Amino acid sequence: MQGFVNRAFQQYVQDMHGAAAWEEIRVIAGAPLDGFEPMLPSDAQSTRYLLDAMTGHLGHSEDALWEELGLYLVTHPRMEGLRRLLRFGGRDFVEFIWSLADLHDRGQLALRLLDLPKINIRCMDGPNQMRFDLDITWMMEGGVFLIYGALQAMADDYGALAVIRPNPGCITIELHDLGFGPARSFALIGQPPLSEARA
Repeated sequence: MQGFVNRAFQQYVQDMHGAAAWEEIRVIAGAPLDGFEPMLPSDAQSTRYLLDAMTGHLGHSEDALWEELGLYLVTHPRMEGLRRLLRFGGRDFVEFIWSLADLHDRGQLALRLLDLPKINIRCMDGPNQMRFDLDITWMMEGGVFLIYGALQAMADDYGALAVIRPNPGCITIELHDLGFGPARSFALIGQPPLSEARA
């Protein structure tokens, strides 16, 4: 899993800060000359060196870097395949949230190296909002903030109005309006885009 994370950080730096920034960070972190290969094993120490180099060079906190990585994975054109895969989790943001309970097992079915987080979901349905508490178990240090960033991007992708807060080992989502804004175009096979289906 570390190889996938290291590669994702590499692509984030290259796309958002440029090739020169990545080269300086790579040298400081002692990363391979050709960068990280996601399918090759990496240890947690390589991620630690990489994070230390990024915080020093970019001037961002570790939590902010994890959050930005989550946003990048959903919103950047290079990652469109991942964004589409996530959108298959549900026709609206509520269905998507519930689908996260199966994220770990689905990742294991796809690829044994993908040690994705285990997420336990609790829901409280009030008169004016729905609240979800996501209890997250993951070996990845900083992973809660990665998921936090991705959830913010997915809420926007679905056009939902939600207040999302990260806490140690948990993320709280207060959902106020599923149709607050237009959803980004996305078509399931044989179905119209969600934005058209809601019109």
